[in-house]
Order: sequence, then structure tokens, then C-alpha cells
Amino acid sequence: MNREANVIAALVADAALCLQQGRADLAQRLCRLLLSADPGHAEGWHLLGMTALRRNDSSAAILAIGRAVAIHPSSSVFYGNLGNAFAVGNDVNAAAACFRQCLILNPASVGAFYNLGNTFRQIGRLPVAAVHFRRAVTVAPDHVDSWNNLGSLLQQWGCLADAQSCYRRAVTISPQHVQAYNNLGTVYQAQAMTDRAATCFRHALAIHPGYTEADYNLSLALFEQGDIGQAVARLEAMAAREPGHVPAAMLGVIIKLYDGSPDLRDLLQAARRWVRLAGLDGPAAITRATECRAETRLRVGFVSGDLRSHAVAFLVIPALEELTRRGVQTVCYSNCAQTDAVTERIKRGTTAWRSIVGMTDQQVARQIHDDGIGILFDLSGYSRFNRLPLFAVKPAPIQIAWVGYPATTGLPAMDYLLADRYQVPDGAEVHYQEQVVRLPHSYVCFQPPDDAPQVSILPAVASGGITFASFNVLKKVSPATIALWCRVLSHVPQSRLLLKAQGLDGPETRERYRTLFAERGIAPERVSLIGRTSRLDHLAAMGQVDIALDTFPYSGGQTTLEALWMGVPVITLPGASFASRHSLGYLSTVGLSELVAGSPAQYVALACDLANDRQRLAALRAGLRERMLASPLCDVRAFGDYLTAALMRIWQLSRDGQPPRGFSVEA
Repeated sequence: MNREANVIAALVADAALCLQQGRADLAQRLCRLLLSADPGHAEGWHLLGMTALRRNDSSAAILAIGRAVAIHPSSSVFYGNLGNAFAVGNDVNAAAACFRQCLILNPASVGAFYNLGNTFRQIGRLPVAAVHFRRAVTVAPDHVDSWNNLGSLLQQWGCLADAQSCYRRAVTISPQHVQAYNNLGTVYQAQAMTDRAATCFRHALAIHPGYTEADYNLSLALFEQGDIGQAVARLEAMAAREPGHVPAAMLGVIIKLYDGSPDLRDLLQAARRWVRLAGLDGPAAITRATECRAETRLRVGFVSGDLRSHAVAFLVIPALEELTRRGVQTVCYSNCAQTDAVTERIKRGTTAWRSIVGMTDQQVARQIHDDGIGILFDLSGYSRFNRLPLFAVKPAPIQIAWVGYPATTGLPAMDYLLADRYQVPDGAEVHYQEQVVRLPHSYVCFQPPDDAPQVSILPAVASGGITFASFNVLKKVSPATIALWCRVLSHVPQSRLLLKAQGLDGPETRERYRTLFAERGIAPERVSLIGRTSRLDHLAAMGQVDIALDTFPYSGGQTTLEALWMGVPVITLPGASFASRHSLGYLSTVGLSELVAGSPAQYVALACDLANDRQRLAALRAGLRERMLASPLCDVRAFGDYLTAALMRIWQLSRDGQPPRGFSVEA
């Protein structure tokens, strides 16, 4: 009898060792041999179930570990692994019940707390998940995976500082935890600390060179730093290794707007390629087309990840509030957990607000259906926090791309693109997947900020020299742009350039830009670099410069409007793309088309001529606000008329059973 017990003990030990070494097939054979000798051996059934788990055979694992639990119901370990088997089989309720029983048997089981956290996270009960991750690190302060997952939840809720603390704790406990380093990088990125973000991603790749997520995130960080060449090189290498990586392919489409001289045909083809890669080119399920045609009251929805202190929100707010004032029911669907005072204003100015953070496309589509939305706007396109796959299933009968992404989405389910004659001139509409609707003046309305400082006298009067400036994000500051800026500085003695953008707080990025100017003969003392500040300080900085030099091939948008409001004329060089023509549209609408260059040489000439004509420059500065207020650019009511006319015509076409078709709204 002792000999038989010794044999069984040896089989248990050997099976456990094989399982630990990853030899699941041999472990399975040993377990079956053991159970043939002792069918009631609980640990034998448990180990057999664990071999099944290694093969992702949840059904076999549940049967085997269930037998172990029946034989030995007081084992917390058995209940914990039975819960894991149910979790692999996506039976989250059964999994949660097992983990709870595990905690009844062993209240200090960190694994049970951790697994409960993952289970509740899987079913979307995120606050409950966070409670269990916190309990896990209370029981075991060095449980690195719980710190990492807790950080991920906090980051999803927009609690970036707390998320950063969790990730930093995780990498302190486990310096080789590649996922925690990658996550720490993403939270730095969300806080506009791109240098620190890039360092984290590089560290993750040093630990695990094939970690695709970190590779993609590093490409994104380089892009945000304005290092387009390096970002493109990494993305091309990723595409060669992993051609099906959808986020990397999407980033590749976005970068085309910033790199070189974007061709409209190429932009359309690139967007369509991404749509096919993402599987969004199939037939869309229009959930409410028939019943919407029978409705008489229009409900309009807006989907965005930027309904906060962001250029998209500032450009959309006037229209949102005007539509609501006119009795149009407006519903905002926010895909970003970060909120601020701008978010609160949007909430007050619309009929309803929905947070869709963490919701599946199917869940959001059902919400849009229940809200009775007839026209659904996309305000993100390919940008961060977008929900393009949601639009692919056509949750509303009419879908319109606007503001958030200045190019075609390439999405067959996107019916219209809202533009104007400057952004999409006659003939260019053939290069857009969507039908183009042109508003008569500007495709957006500008509402001047209430807290903007007063326009000061021309700074050159006090300084004696002209201060040029750019306030656009770094990814817009292309090598060609810097080359032209250096030509301008070389032609205007005693001039200097102020470059202000988030990301310039980082020493690595600052040094890179100083080098770019120095390589073109511009001394470091002639270039001032300022990083991120408050919005009020941002506007105040605009008041300290004489002339703004626009970027290309992606021009300023909200930045151009704010510069003009602060009395700063903007020199721009538009191209063929929508993204390159924002400043062209704004300047033309306020009657300043003479600041629009037709070539790089003319761009330099316009900047130099204006810099050398102080009287003209001072007069422009003094009258810019009045000029803007008198233009259609700031006429919210007229813009509301044009937008309402466009929406009603689109709505009527749908109710009449007509396919989408482009048109222009007359002034």
C-alpha cells in the first residue's frame, strides 16, 4: 500500500513538473495514468484540468477541475483554477462565482482578487474591477499585474496622474515588465510628455524587441514630436513584419497629410486600403432608415473623442449651441474620459450627453438607435479616440464627416463631407468617398474667446525687430516648413522666431529643433522654444509676436483663427489637400487673401514685405478683430442658417428615398 502511494505521489510530482516546464502532453498522459490507478485523486483531476487549460480547451478543463472540486470542496486553489477555466470559456458569471468561493476559503488570495478584477473588467463593470485590483495590491503590495491593470482602468477614466503612479509602481517592482513600461509611455503621451513617452517605449522594445504595441506607440510619439521621417521608417518596417496591423496602417494614412505634398488621389486610395484592411468595406446595416423617413423631427448626433479643451470642440461649439437654440435635438457621444470646463459647456449646450468610453460598437449603435438619431456627425475621422468602425455599421441613416479629420474617410458608409469652396474647390470632390456639401463661406464658425487679452501695440515697436511665430503642433512643422522659415529669417535682419507647441518641454525634442535651425544657419538665440501652457497664456504669447508663419502641407486651423483674433496676420501656403487649406479659407473669408501665397518663393516674399512695412503691419493688427467680427466667419446666426439649410436638404433627400448627392448652399 505504501509502495502504491509512493508511485501516485511520484506521478503527481512528475505531472506538476511537466506542466511547469510546458510539456502539457506528457503531463496529461501522467495524469491519466495516475487517475487509472486512483480515480478519486483530487489533485490528479486538478492537474489534468490544468493541462487542458494550457491547450485552451476550457470545456475539458471545467470537467476535470470540477471533479477535483467535487472531491475536495475546501481547496481554494481548485476553485481559483476552475474560475480561470470558466473565464477562458467566456462564462464570466461562473468564473466570478468560483473566485468568490476561493476568497471565502482563503480571504487573502491575491490571485482571486486579481482574477475577479479581470472578470468584472471583461463585462464592463469597471468600478467593481478597480475595487478588486486595489484589494489585490492591499493583500500583496508587490503584485505587479494588479498595479498595471489598475493603472489601465484609471487611464481609461482619464485619471492620468493616478494611472502614472500605478505604472511607475509596477516597473519599480518589475523592471522587466514590458507591458507596464508601454502603458507608462501611453500615459505620458496623453499628458503631452512625448520625450518621456518615447523613452518608455524604447525601454519596452529593449526588453522585448518584437513588442508590436510598443513599436507602434514609439512611431506615434515620433510623429507627435514632429520627427516624421523616423515615424514613417518605423511604420514601413512594421508593415513589412506585420502587414495586418490596423492601428499602424491607420497612422500611416494620417501621416500622409503631414508629409511632402499630399496628392488627393493618393489620400483616397490610402483611406480605402485601410478601410479594406480593417474590414469596414462590407454592406452597412442601416438600422433606422425606414422609421426615420416617417419621422418629422430631426435629431442630430455628434461622435467625437475631442469634446474638451481641444481645437475640434472650439470649432464645433458655436454650431452645436446654435442648433440647440433653434430647437434641433442634439446628442453628443463622447469617446474620451478626460473632461474639463469646455466639456461642461458642451453638456449645457446640447440636448443630451452620452459617454461611450469602453462601450462596444454594437452597444453604441443601439444607444444611437434608441436616441432616434437621424443624422450622425463624425468629428474624429482617423484621429485619436475615433470610432470609425461604429460608422461602418451605419447606426444612423445619414452620416456626415466634419471638422475632426480634413480628408476623406474612404468609408462607404459615410454619406457626406461638410466643407466649403476653399477646403474642397470645384473639381476636387471626385477624390472624396463622401458626397461633398459646401457651405457658402466657411465650413466652421469662430466664436472669439471671452478671456482673450486685448490686442497690444505692434511688438516690433518696442523690440526694434520683427518676431515671427508658429503656434501649430510639432507634427505640422515639416522640414520644408523649417527651410522656408529659415529663408524668411535670413532675409529679415534682426528678426527672430517664436516656436510654441506642446512637446517642446522635453529636452530631447528641444535640442532636435535647435539643431534643425542651426543646420540652416540660424543662430540659437534667434529661435525661442516654448512648450505647453494654459490656454490664457497661449493667447497672451500670441499677443507678443508680429507675424505668424503658417505650416505646410498641414496648415493651422483653430491656431490661425486665434492668431488673427490676437491681431497677428498669418502667411500661408495652401496645397491641394483639405488639411493644407484651412488658413486659406479663413483669410479669404475675412478679406485677407493677399496673405495667401501661391508658391514657396511668394511665401517668403509676402512675409518679408509685410515685415518691412511696419505701418501696414500695425494697421492690420489694429483692425483684425473688427474685420473678423464683421465677416461671415464670426456670424453665428448666419452660419446656423446655412448649416440648418444643409441638414434639412440632406434630411429631405433621405426621407424621399434619394441617394446622397453633393450640393452647395447658397449665401
